[in-house]
Amino acid sequence: MYQASIASNGNRTYHAATANLTFDMGAAGKCASPVHVLLASLCGCIGHYVELFLSQSSCSFESFEVSASCTPPTDSHDLGFIDLVIRVRGEELSALAQAELCSFVTRCRVYGSLDAGSRVRISVAR
Repeated sequence: MYQASIASNGNRTYHAATANLTFDMGAAGKCASPVHVLLASLCGCIGHYVELFLSQSSCSFESFEVSASCTPPTDSHDLGFIDLVIRVRGEELSALAQAELCSFVTRCRVYGSLDAGSRVRISVAR
């Protein structure tokens, strides 16, 4: 099971906790915003699968980078289109290897949840 929580003292900064670590995020410009944390989570999950793919393939690489960006539409409450870019440094990947990599990384649960439009249930507890 995956779990996370946040606590706030009303100062627009949120102390986040997961099973493995704690960190701060917020909307006041002092920390990463929740949307930036979501994009970083997506990059981290995709990066895990990039690493698996590259280590299992015959291509040699020096390093790689995964970046995500989006410009939310002004007329809705979602992120709209998220653009993911994988940069592999070292050996140039063939067109076939690039297509296989793009297909392989869709195993990422964060990507899968965003892509499928996962349902979220909200409730209020005492």
